[in-house]
Amino acid sequence: MKEKKAKDTASRAASKRGLIIGTVALVAIIAGAAIAYNVLAPAASSETDQLASNGGTTGSSGDAQADGEEHKLAPDFTMATADGETVSFSQLYGKPVVLNFWASTCGPCQQEMPGFQSAFDEYGSQVQFAMVDVVGFNGETEDRAKRFIAEREYTFPVFFDCEGNASIEYGLTSIPRTFFIDAEGYVIAMGSGMLDESALQRGIAMLL
Repeated sequence: MKEKKAKDTASRAASKRGLIIGTVALVAIIAGAAIAYNVLAPAASSETDQLASNGGTTGSSGDAQADGEEHKLAPDFTMATADGETVSFSQLYGKPVVLNFWASTCGPCQQEMPGFQSAFDEYGSQVQFAMVDVVGFNGETEDRAKRFIAEREYTFPVFFDCEGNASIEYGLTSIPRTFFIDAEGYVIAMGSGMLDESALQRGIAMLL
């Protein structure tokens, strides 16, 4: 009886030690994860303007080989011009395209606009710019967008995603979003979030 009691006591003590060790290990893992997050999170947020090669898109798109890499065909969609005409995005092909989704009700979109104007002034003859306003985003309207463009005297081409076709085809969950598309219509790179002028220049360099 005493021997059994001693074994039970030893077993309970071993279980208790195991529980303590497991708890300490769990705390260490959680602390390590917290430290890793604190280190990595700022780094990740500081790279929101970086370009992703072969920018991912959703919707019906094909695949092709270009320069040894697999690129996705940019989904086509219909959009409205500032004059109210309806055009297909694919009508812009023939030279590289910088496709940017924006809204005047989007702060980061407003902040990156001067950089796009500068790039348009420099590369407008070599690259087609398509600045597509996402109508309905946070109360965005065509009239509000047109006033915003006119007040700031931007001259790059502006289009309007009135029916949400582009937003669906490109799987937009946030804006701004920029796609760099070659003359044949294949996505070379994608920028998620506000692009600084350096990132925008790198994206255009990939096209040229």
